[in-house]
Amino acid sequence: MPLSIEELRGKVETFRNKGLNTQQIADELSLSQTTIQWLSSSGVATEDRPSDIQVGWRSIAVKAGRIEAASYIFVTSSRRRLVMRWMR
Repeated sequence: MPLSIEELRGKVETFRNKGLNTQQIADELSLSQTTIQWLSSSGVATEDRPSDIQVGWRSIAVKAGRIEAASYIFVTSSRRRLVMRWMR
């Protein structure tokens, strides 16, 4: 289940208290450094959140289950596109 913004902010704060830097926290949470910086700045409006959405390919590649899930998504998406083209 996805974490709420407040839960993510709590995790970022916990990692900061453990001495991790922005890059290390980004790697741990599979988020961009920009997003970690935004989460670190308390009181910033939700509307001002970063618009970047990135896939952390390194974090996907470290576990076979993640690679399997990503490949399933790509295959399913490709099949849907082929079916839609075929139906036209």
